[in-house]
Amino acid sequence: MSILSVMLIITAAVASFLAARYVVYHVLVWLKPSKTLKLTYLDHEGVKHTRETSLDDKDARALVSILNEIRRDADLKQDA
Repeated sequence: MSILSVMLIITAAVASFLAARYVVYHVLVWLKPSKTLKLTYLDHEGVKHTRETSLDDKDARALVSILNEIRRDADLKQDA
């Protein structure tokens, strides 16, 4: 067995593993979608914050305000 054949087998195995992982992940997301979104970000002072918000329609305004706050902190960090 040549080195080229071994490399081809390894490449095919890795590609099939990645394809299977992709399919399994998307099937699981389709069967049980996430109800919350967990955000982790650094503010302009370098402090790590974690926010968790619901993805329901009624909490869309809260999600927008959190994302605006993160953007504002990122803009302050760039200006500093």
